[in-house]
Formats: sequence, structure tokens, C-alpha cells
Amino acid sequence: MKFFSMIAMTAALAPCAALADVSLSGFGRFGLTYSEAKKQDGENGTFLQSRLRLEIDASVDTDIGLKFGAKTWVQGDHNSPSWGFSPANFYVEYENWSLEIGNVLPAFDGALLLKQTRLGVHAVSVGGDPLGDFFILAYRGYGRLPDRTGVALNYGTRNFDVKLSVVDPDQIGSGTGGDLTREVSASVFYRLNDWEFSAATAQSGAGVRDNDLYFVGTRYKVNDDLRIGLNINDNGFAELGTSYALYGDYKFNRFTLGSYVAYNDGDWAEKVTDSSYGVALRYDLGPSIFLAASVQRDYERMTLADMGVRFDF
Repeated sequence: MKFFSMIAMTAALAPCAALADVSLSGFGRFGLTYSEAKKQDGENGTFLQSRLRLEIDASVDTDIGLKFGAKTWVQGDHNSPSWGFSPANFYVEYENWSLEIGNVLPAFDGALLLKQTRLGVHAVSVGGDPLGDFFILAYRGYGRLPDRTGVALNYGTRNFDVKLSVVDPDQIGSGTGGDLTREVSASVFYRLNDWEFSAATAQSGAGVRDNDLYFVGTRYKVNDDLRIGLNINDNGFAELGTSYALYGDYKFNRFTLGSYVAYNDGDWAEKVTDSSYGVALRYDLGPSIFLAASVQRDYERMTLADMGVRFDF
């Protein structure tokens, strides 16, 4: 109750702040998921899955055009034992430049087009996402790396974006990072009329030495209703190979049909096929709420399906 009282107080005081801009936003989603992999492991193959995520953003503007701010997230999942605040993301913005410190969005994790093959109400892609490990923005906590921190520098306009980040798994040197090292990542994005191009790399992804990931992607807007794209992921270690994913989405009335077909040339123990695919249907109930259903098959020939609803606020 104390936690939710803090959230309520933040929301109530936000309009009263004379010098600061405080906002509360987020999303909720819930639905049924079917996992063939869980069923084979002896667990229930069909289960309820849900998530509520809140973002609290507070900032102040200076007389010379600088904005100083901080964000934190609160996330609860259906199978999580507790709620809690994420580590803070501090930022400074000036015109098209931004600097992040702390719980940063790493350049590779935030690379535009990287996650466009994700489908369904839970936004999952079993074949199109990178298979290698890399640091991501933490919406709950740092887990086994409590001394992790990062720095990210970004320059972005509507048609061009470039970002560089460094994440240190153990800035204090307390030993919680073990043998991990710093992840250095970079990304670049460019839009030319109806074409979009993106590239990114994560050197020592997730702090693992020699785990160097690379991504290139492009997407073309055929018309206002149809987009097609191609993503290529070098997944780091040799056994994970390189993945190639062709994807697209088509809008008609309130419906959006999305799909992808992926090929991977890697060779790891559990892999039984070189191909993966997915298809999803979305129905918009309004500008910030939709129903969705999807079915996908991964490189182990395991099926993952979901159906549910998501709303943003």
C-alpha cells in the first residue's frame, strides 16, 4: 500500500509543480499465451500473462535552454513476486542533443528498426530478434549487477539519429560483475523519403568479452498502408550465426496484419531448423488501445502464440 500511495501522491502533485514538469505515463497488457516449450518441460502450456509498466518523468528547464531531468519505471508482471522502482535514468537535453547517465537506454538496445519483427500483444519475435546477449534498459532492477551504470550520448532529428553508449557492469569494482567488462555500443539511423536505414553494434555485448553483435536493417514505405523491411543480425558468438529476417505490415480499416520469415545459419545444440516465422493480426479499438493475436515458430520448431489487449496512457 505504501508503494501505491507514493504513485498516487506523485500523480496528484504533478499539476502543482511550478518549476518542474512531472508526468506519469505507461501501458498495461494482458492475455493468454501458449508455449509449446513450457509444455514439453512439464509446465502448463497455456497461461495468463500480463504486465503493467509506469514511467515517472520529472524535468526542469534552465534559462539558457538546457533541460535537466530524471526518469524511473515501475513494472509488475503476472509471474513477478513484487513491484519496485527501476534505477534512475538522468538526462540533459539541449536542442537535438541529449546525454543520459545511470540506467541508460544503450545504443544497440535502442537501435531503430531492430525490434520491428516483434508481434502480438506482448511484442515478441522468436526468430527476428538478435539471439546474442546485450545490455538493455532496466525497467525493474539490475538483478545480479547492482553496481551497473551507463553513459549515452545521442544526437537526433526526424531523419537522422546517432547514439553512442558505454555500460559498466561494475563501476565500483566491488566484484559483482565477475569477469564481465564494459559494453560499448553505437547506432545510426537515416530516413530518405520513404526509405529507412539503420545500423548498430554492441562490442562485448552484456559485458561478455568477444561477444560482438552487429545489426543492419532497412524498411520501405510502399504506401500509407504497406511497409516492408529486412533485418540482418550477426548474433555474436559463431554458434549463433547470422539471422536474416524479411518482415512487413499491412493496414486495412482498423486491422493491421504483420508477419516475418527468418533464416539463421548458426549451429547450436537445441537448434533443429534454419527457419522461423510469425504472423499477427491487430485490431485498433481507439488511438491507444488494441486487440492482438499472434503465432510464431522458433528455430527449435517450438510454437508460441498469444492473444490479448494492450492500452497505453
